[in-house]
Amino acid sequence: FNAPDLDPQDLARIEVLRGPQGTLYGAGSLGGLLKYVTASPDPSHVFGRLQVDGSTVDGGGQGYGLRGSLNIPINARMALRVSGYDREDPGYVDNVLTGQDNLNDGRFSGGRASLGVQLNDAWRLRLSALYQSQRDQGPIVDYDPFTFRPAYGDLKQSRGVGTGIDTQQIGSYSLEIEGELGGFATLTSSSSYNKQKMFFNIDTSAVFAPLIENTFGVADVGSAITTDNGLDKFSQEIRLASPAADRLSWQIGGFYTHEHTVEFQGLPLFDPLSGAPVGGLPSLLHIYLRNTFE
Repeated sequence: FNAPDLDPQDLARIEVLRGPQGTLYGAGSLGGLLKYVTASPDPSHVFGRLQVDGSTVDGGGQGYGLRGSLNIPINARMALRVSGYDREDPGYVDNVLTGQDNLNDGRFSGGRASLGVQLNDAWRLRLSALYQSQRDQGPIVDYDPFTFRPAYGDLKQSRGVGTGIDTQQIGSYSLEIEGELGGFATLTSSSSYNKQKMFFNIDTSAVFAPLIENTFGVADVGSAITTDNGLDKFSQEIRLASPAADRLSWQIGGFYTHEHTVEFQGLPLFDPLSGAPVGGLPSLLHIYLRNTFE
């Protein structure tokens, strides 16, 4: 669903690949690709980095950031690189219905570990794992559809308690093996498994509250469309490429992916001031989708 929010200190470089890249990177890269190349473990020496920062928004809240990384040689041919971060972004939108201030703050945390092994002079291996979690709310401001001006004042909204929340968990695990075939070519095999979960809800009280009151005679009922998604994805890439020093360059490769997604959508009814569910009314929305893609 979403790309990981990679820590810049974990990146070696960013590549911009123009034109179709589907042969090596799958069906989602027909128009080109932004490739984030993560830093490899270095067995030559120990080094690390620690960064602490703070932030504030005028008229809003405060935030902080803490991130660090460490490279640890295990022996002359093996090293481990680990990193982690925890960050809170300040909010600045107020909810006039619930009285909550700065509700669109966000909490983000994650970590990454990478083990690099130089098997011999020609072959190397890298095993990596990444996990990220986030919980935030979008900076939604309600506006008048006729004047397009804020309905309740600058940076204000009127939404039911607990709505607008977005949570995500991303796990990515990969194994890359690369070797030189006697000066003829470089063989690269990359295997990866990704697992993502995402949940978000959108307050729809302005649309459904009048309908519920007119149809069932129940007033002041809040509603929200909730979406719960899950993704499991395995991909395998293999390619054979000519040495970089050759005057004529060539490359041949293949890509396989197997993706399975599940999505559930509902429309719960609740008290907009307390978030307590409202019973006695029929379910207005129930969607369950499963999809497999190869």
